[in-house]
Parts: sequence; C-alpha cells; structure tokens
Amino acid sequence: MLSVVSVSNARLKNRFIRFPWQIYKADPHWVPPLLLERKQFLNPKKNPFFKSGRAELFLAFRGGACVGRISAHVFSRHNEIHKDKTGFFGFFESVQEPEVASALICAAENWLRTQGCDRMRGPMSFTINDEVGILIDG
Repeated sequence: MLSVVSVSNARLKNRFIRFPWQIYKADPHWVPPLLLERKQFLNPKKNPFFKSGRAELFLAFRGGACVGRISAHVFSRHNEIHKDKTGFFGFFESVQEPEVASALICAAENWLRTQGCDRMRGPMSFTINDEVGILIDG
C-alpha cells in the first residue's frame, strides 16, 4: 500500500535529503549534492527563502520503503509581485511508477490549496534562482 506523509521530524527530513542516493546510485553520470549543503538549504534558519516563503516536504512510502519525495512551497514575494495565488512544487524524485508520482503531486497540490493557492508550478526547488526543471532522460 502506498502512503504519502509529511516530513515532521529530523529522521524523516534526513530520509528526504538522502532519497536521491537511492534513485541514482547506479547512474554513473549522477553527481550527488553535498549533504551539508542540502541540510542547510532545507533549514529555515539558514535559507533566506524562508524569510518570505513557507514549505512542506512529503515522502512516499510503500511497505516501509521510501519510493518518492516532493516539496510544496509558497513564495509570498512572488505572489505579491505577480498579484496571483501561485504555489510551487520541487525536490521531485520518484521511482518510475505513475501511481507514486501522482500521489506526490496530489499531496503537494492539496497542501498548496490549504495555503490559499489556486495554481501550482514546478518543479523548482524553491525559487527560479535555485534548481529548476527535472531530468527525464540522460
């Protein structure tokens, strides 16, 4: 059974950060990020994004195994400038199963709705100045 949970403690946050190693461990072209940098990037006390933004992180599990991750975030500055109610998703990684990808996207969408957003864009982790897009092949 597939479940998507909010990252609510340090243990889950660590799994969120380390999940790409599970997905890309056999890819000889993958260059992993520095763990310390990823931890600081997701730390509200260290990343300036959190001065005007808020985020929720999610993990997907099947039978105790982590099978995907995603973030949902609102960058208030963007919405002030563009006069809209846009939320974003990012940090999207998933095993190659449509059910997992769909459940993660739905979790992000539902959280963004609770934040007053009426549209969702992405992937970008967290802003246009950070990681944007997704690698599909190669």
